[in-house]
Amino acid sequence: MERKAFKDSQSTEQYSTQIIPTNKSNNTILPKVHTRGGHNATTATAASFKDEDLDVETLHQLESEISLIALKRLINLFIEETKTRLNNITCAQAEGDWQRLRREAHTLKSAAGAFGAKRLQEHAQRLDQCCMNGDSDKIQGLTKSIGSVATPALEALAREYPFSQS
Repeated sequence: MERKAFKDSQSTEQYSTQIIPTNKSNNTILPKVHTRGGHNATTATAASFKDEDLDVETLHQLESEISLIALKRLINLFIEETKTRLNNITCAQAEGDWQRLRREAHTLKSAAGAFGAKRLQEHAQRLDQCCMNGDSDKIQGLTKSIGSVATPALEALAREYPFSQS
C-alpha cells in the first residue's frame, strides 16, 4: 500500500491522504474506476467536453487518483474560488494594482491547469505575462475577456462533476 497526498477539504491549500493499493508485481498504482450514470467516467467525460474548454486527460488523471466525491468537492471549490478570483482581477485592474492583478492571474493560471481548464489557464498565463511586462493595453483587453473564457470551462466542470452538500 502507498500513501498518496491529495487535496480534499474546505480549501485547496489543505491536503488529506488516502491509501492507494499498488500492484505488487510491478509496483504501479492501480486507478480507481468511477462510474456516472452507469457509464465509465472516462467515456462520459471525453464525449461531453469541448476540446478547447477542458483537457480531458487532466480530468481522467484526477479521476484515477482521488475518489469521485472528493473530485466533485474540489471542482466545486475551484469554481467558487475562480469566481472570486475573477472579481479580484477586475477590481485590481480598475484600481491599477498590477502586482495584485499579476498575483491573481498567476494563481488562476495554476489552479485552472490543475483542473484541466486549459483555455482559461492560457488566458491567465498571458495576463500574468503582460502584468510582468507592464503592457497596460493588453492587460485591459485580457482582463475584460477573461470572464468569457472562464464561463464555458466552469459550466462544463459543474455539469460533469455536480456537487451537493448533502
